[in-house]
Amino acid sequence: MQLRSSWIRTISAVLPLICFAGCDSGTTSVVAAPELERLTATELESMLPGNTLATPPSEETAWAVFYEANGIEWGDYGGDTDTGKWRIGGGMLCSDWDTWGDGERCFTLYRTGAGEVLGYSEDVHEWTALLEPGDKRGLKTPR
Repeated sequence: MQLRSSWIRTISAVLPLICFAGCDSGTTSVVAAPELERLTATELESMLPGNTLATPPSEETAWAVFYEANGIEWGDYGGDTDTGKWRIGGGMLCSDWDTWGDGERCFTLYRTGAGEVLGYSEDVHEWTALLEPGDKRGLKTPR
């Protein structure tokens, strides 16, 4: 069963983007697999505020982020916590953490038929998460 779920995660990370070489232009086009739905800015603006994105239980390292409507985000990554600012820009989720990372990073988000949310940065699958209502994990705490 573990091998099967690992195989499914690997396949779901590889299948979302299928690249085809352009015929005359010498460029590469990216075509999203049909089971993925790119989330629009409007969908992100209604989906994220007041809710949490968190790794599925099958992931080895657990992380979760609670998004406040005022643009503040509260995160936990394997017990390490941080706060930052989030926004929707160019149809992407952009995060700028206080201590994690080196400045703002933006992700294009897709929803799978299974209800997962996939985060892509520059067409590379970076993470998989589930949307949880509210802040059930208690991420929003004074630090």
